[in-house]
Amino acid sequence: MSVDYGRGIDEAVHHLAELGHRELAYVSGPANLSSAAKRLQAFRAAVTRHIGPRARPSVHDGDFRLESGLRAGREILAARPRPTAIPGRQRPHGSSAS
Repeated sequence: MSVDYGRGIDEAVHHLAELGHRELAYVSGPANLSSAAKRLQAFRAAVTRHIGPRARPSVHDGDFRLESGLRAGREILAARPRPTAIPGRQRPHGSSAS
């Protein structure tokens, strides 16, 4: 079985771009997980495709725990320019950052 991370992330970023969002943030998974690396790569590719090659989304490290989501949320709120959207996942760290 394989998972197509790219399609879902691409659809989410496309939808956000259609709504006018240009400043996105992303809460990544642990760097040592290949699935997290694939999702981050898919996110960056989708941003380039739908927002443009000059877009610089903010990426925040997460580890699937609530605490990392809260930390990422604080970082996102402090960022300038402040992101207008955070494509999320069904994990505690993404939920707490949203």
